[in-house]
Amino acid sequence: MNIFTYTEMILPYFYLISGMALIAVGLGLFRFGQRKNIVYARLHILGVMDVVCMLVILFLGNPVAILAALAHFFLMPFAVHSISWADLKEAEADV
Repeated sequence: MNIFTYTEMILPYFYLISGMALIAVGLGLFRFGQRKNIVYARLHILGVMDVVCMLVILFLGNPVAILAALAHFFLMPFAVHSISWADLKEAEADV
């Protein structure tokens, strides 16, 4: 057996573990109530899990998945900035 066969054998398990971790993070986000700056805490933990899953795809994925992961990895900061900016402007409008 060569290295590619081993990679193909363990790849589904990495995807399964990553998917279960994302589901756990998603469910864990609902346990927080509405508090000040909770949006930033939620974005932080989602960003951490997102980067971990992207690294799994980068190191173990096929070329098309790698391109999608790289595009997502570089576009993610723009989306997070937009969400944070909208939350900040909404908080300023309430004051």
